[in-house]
Amino acid sequence: MSYERPTTIEFKRTEIPATRYAINYLRKEMALDLSPIQCEIFVLLEENGGSMTQRDLENQLDLSKSTLSGVLRTMEKNGFVEKVASETDKRVMVVTLTDEGGEIYSEAMKRFKELDRIIFDGLDEEEMAVLSKALEKIRANIGSDDGPLSS
Repeated sequence: MSYERPTTIEFKRTEIPATRYAINYLRKEMALDLSPIQCEIFVLLEENGGSMTQRDLENQLDLSKSTLSGVLRTMEKNGFVEKVASETDKRVMVVTLTDEGGEIYSEAMKRFKELDRIIFDGLDEEEMAVLSKALEKIRANIGSDDGPLSS
């Protein structure tokens, strides 16, 4: 099969406006000014029982310590997360979703489900299943330490 331009470029041409649309949608619907990274932190924390070490967040998000520290400082100031030293190793910082952060996450997930209905309008269940499976494979290729894109 031949394509006019590489699929990675097509993917990026879809991902960037979709992310922008989603963030603007949250700003409008929830009056929240969240960055894509903050949204991802909410999701990662929720998926990991509400807490993760700062190092694990750095690794999952592929961010430097200083970049993540700045994002977390803003989230902490807004009351969404708190950072405390681990009880077992005081050098390790644990980031925990606050009650307010959990409420923001829950509301944002409701809004994202509404957004899914808008963005994926016209795709039937089979097309959604194919898309979901393809995205899983792409994530595996990108994120796997022994996958085809490992260094």
